[in-house]
Amino acid sequence: MRLISHVILAAAVSVSLVGCDKGTVTPATPTTTQQQPTLPNGDYTVTVTADPACTNLPAALRTRTYRGSLASDAGGAFRLVLGEGEMVPSQSVAFGNLRNTTVTIFVSSEELFLRWLEDWPIVERLPNVGALSFYGRAEGTLRPENATINAAFDGVIAYCSAATIDTTIDNVLLSACKVPLVECRSGQHLVLLDRR
Repeated sequence: MRLISHVILAAAVSVSLVGCDKGTVTPATPTTTQQQPTLPNGDYTVTVTADPACTNLPAALRTRTYRGSLASDAGGAFRLVLGEGEMVPSQSVAFGNLRNTTVTIFVSSEELFLRWLEDWPIVERLPNVGALSFYGRAEGTLRPENATINAAFDGVIAYCSAATIDTTIDNVLLSACKVPLVECRSGQHLVLLDRR
C-alpha cells in the first residue's frame, strides 16, 4: 500500500509539472529612486504669527521675527537655533525633521528634551522682565526652489509680564512666570522660515 501511494504521488507531481506554463520571462523595469530633499543649512529669518483670534495677546507680540540658524543632516533631522541674545539660552533651539517635502518642527526646547526627556517651550526674553513662549508642533511643505517653509503651527503662544530666569540645580537657565500667563492655544498659528 505504501509503494502504491508513492507512485500515485509521483504521478501527480509529474502531471502538475508537465502542465506548468513556462511562458516568457520579462526583465524587471529598472526603478529610479528619488533623492530625499534636504533643508539647506544656514541662516533663516523665522517669523511666528499668532492666530488672528488671539486678541488676548498684546498686539506687538502677535508677530515675532527672529534670526535663525539651521543645521540638518542627510537623514532629514535638523535643529534650529533662534535669536541672538534675546532668547533664554536653554530654551532657544527647536528641532524637527524633513520627510519627502513635509517639514515638521517641534517648537520646544531641544536641549531640555535631551536632558530631561520633557517638553519645554521656546522662550524669548522681553524688555521690562517680560517673556514670550512658544510650544507645539508646526508642519508645512518645503519649497525647494526658494528654501521657504510656511508651516501651520498647532500649539500655545503665551505671554508673561513678570518673568524670572532661574538656575536649576544642574546649572540650566529656565524661564519662570510670577504672574498668571496670558495664553492662546490654536491650530491656526503660523511659522515661516525664509532663507537669508
